[in-house]
Amino acid sequence: MTILKTIIVTLVITVCANLVYAQHSNHNHHESEDLGLQKNHSPLSLHQIDTELTSHRKESLKLSSFTGETVIVVMFYGSCTNVCPILIKDAWRLYSGLTKSAKKNTSVLAVSFDPENDTPEVLHNYAEYEQLNLPDWHFVTASESGIRLLATVLGVQYKKRASGMYDHSNALTIIDDEGNISKQLEGLNKPVDEMVTHIEHISHQ
Repeated sequence: MTILKTIIVTLVITVCANLVYAQHSNHNHHESEDLGLQKNHSPLSLHQIDTELTSHRKESLKLSSFTGETVIVVMFYGSCTNVCPILIKDAWRLYSGLTKSAKKNTSVLAVSFDPENDTPEVLHNYAEYEQLNLPDWHFVTASESGIRLLATVLGVQYKKRASGMYDHSNALTIIDDEGNISKQLEGLNKPVDEMVTHIEHISHQ
């Protein structure tokens, strides 16, 4: 009888351990890891980057297309369902907090990590779904090498998992009218007041 109890207890412990492991594995599979920003990002002006971007409107753009404007840059990917929608919402909070005069000189550039899946058509549907198909909002894709170069200059880290999901930095970057990184905000759901004030300041210089 004692042996039977031992076997039963052992089986119960094994099953419970397997359930916990499965839940943990499933949790890690769906949630992306925040890799943080590389603080030693390049001082290179983004306007010097010759990467061709394709927007959700199938427009061909370069970073130099935004010369003379302030740009809010956010890097994301469309199939991300837990972190990226918050990042996009943070970009919206920042943009919507600006005065009308500052908005006239500010664009939002949402750059996908996932050129294989985030085609202009997919990005257009994403913009429509998020109700952000706005004149000054540009959801863009590019070549893998072009995206990696832009991320490196911004200090944004990302890596693709075997599942196709991405671990990545969570950040908003303000680019000034000369293409320089002017200010960054790292994290999710952070207050954007300082970023708003900063854009207002550089927009009126």
